[in-house]
Amino acid sequence: MEREIEELVEEHDRIVEVVEREWRGEVEEARGQVEELAMSVLVVRETESKEPRLNISELEANTNGLHEKFEQPLPHLEQESDEKDGEITVNNEEIQKLGEQVYALEENDRVREEFERVREEEGGGEGEA
Repeated sequence: MEREIEELVEEHDRIVEVVEREWRGEVEEARGQVEELAMSVLVVRETESKEPRLNISELEANTNGLHEKFEQPLPHLEQESDEKDGEITVNNEEIQKLGEQVYALEENDRVREEFERVREEEGGGEGEA
């Protein structure tokens, strides 16, 4: 009886060992499949991201080109703007002076017309009297 139990235990141990080896083999196979799948996904992702990365690089280059294109004339345009502002200030001052001269001339004309009117009245009044 004891011998039968030992044989059953040994048989059980062999079965457990076989099942364990098979299980380890399946685990290793599954691990290999997972690694293969992961590599495949990485390759696909790399391929999918290649074009957008190239587009980004191209856009960055274009952006840098545009930045340089507009940065170069900027100081010149700022200088021109400052010069125009100066010209506008000078012209506004000139307009102000001319406006004052026009006012003075109009005032002189008004005084002259008043003087002539008074003189005509005095001259006209003397002839009538």
